[in-house]
Amino acid sequence: MTQVISRSVLETVAQLEPLIRQHAAEAEANRGLHPQVHHAMLEAGLFHMFVPRSQGGLELDVVSGFEALEEVSRIDSAAGWNLQIAAAPIGMAAIFPDATARELFAQRAVVAGGFFPPGALQAVEGGFRLNGRWAFVSGCQNATHFVNPCIELKDGAPVMGPDGHPVIRVCIYPAREATVIDTWQPLGMRGTGSHDVVADNIFIPTERTAFLRPLHIDRCEAFDGPFPNLGITPTLLGNAVVGLGIARAAIDESLEIIRTKTPAHFQTQPGQRSTVQAHLGRAEATLSAARAYFYDSLRKAWTIAESGQSIGIEERKHLQLAASYAAESAAQAVDYVHAAVGSTGVLESQHAFARHFRDVHTITQHALCSPTRFESMGQIMLGMETDWAFFHI
Repeated sequence: MTQVISRSVLETVAQLEPLIRQHAAEAEANRGLHPQVHHAMLEAGLFHMFVPRSQGGLELDVVSGFEALEEVSRIDSAAGWNLQIAAAPIGMAAIFPDATARELFAQRAVVAGGFFPPGALQAVEGGFRLNGRWAFVSGCQNATHFVNPCIELKDGAPVMGPDGHPVIRVCIYPAREATVIDTWQPLGMRGTGSHDVVADNIFIPTERTAFLRPLHIDRCEAFDGPFPNLGITPTLLGNAVVGLGIARAAIDESLEIIRTKTPAHFQTQPGQRSTVQAHLGRAEATLSAARAYFYDSLRKAWTIAESGQSIGIEERKHLQLAASYAAESAAQAVDYVHAAVGSTGVLESQHAFARHFRDVHTITQHALCSPTRFESMGQIMLGMETDWAFFHI
């Protein structure tokens, strides 16, 4: 049954490919995913691929879902990024009250949000007043809801928990209540629409908040599948899988360029030169190795999650390493083929290759899969407390 569902989703992605490609350049120019592409992926159920079937979702296994995310990213980085931003963190719904989670699923909510810096939730009768500003809120133009972690305040002062640290609540609220500020002027990933979002004294009912905690603890009944047993790790992996899709697109496009290019100042075609051949081979090997580690770690973790157990430190370590390695290796693979295609790789007008180069290197700067996480996981390997705040969630 899982294989049938997986094939069906990949077939759906293939059917959407012409539409996604048609609007890719427009998304890049307008710095936001085209509404028609968003709507098509929504109607196909892709934004809710990990939501339980009992709540109207596709309830894909995590491996099949990430293969679909990678394929969308191969077609268009912005579409893949916006899709994973909403789909991969859906396990967070498990920490909210059951009625809230059911309401969000029934509304087919598409969620976006920023995690740093935390906002401020001032306690008032019946709930809280939210204030804050968050950068890098990918997909904010098409989201139905925003989610943010916030410091709980009482009479203007942080509420302190038993551990001596401020209490953190996660809140979720309709996107129409916040303000999107046009700030997204990046080097790469321009089509993701990752603008700033401002919340100005928004009322948040208590039932739309939850204490930030591991997702498998006291989770709501609405999320009855194994997905929350993976914790927050799908969120970490979602960014990296976009890099894998971009690298595949870059390699495929480089082959087309090299086969058809008439080089200046040379009497031989690029594909006849050994350096070009070696660059292509290294690119393919680098990407394939990263994908193998990525999906092997994901399959092992999913086997544990399906058994009803929450994944442990060892699985979390490998998933984080696989995410950072995938992002880094994807950039290396694109570097190899960038060298192979020569000056054609810098031209915007003829190919998407320059965009692939910018986009894949932009992803390596994201905290969730940056090279800094290798250091964080090295701390785990040495038996030290990691500096990575999301590791145990």
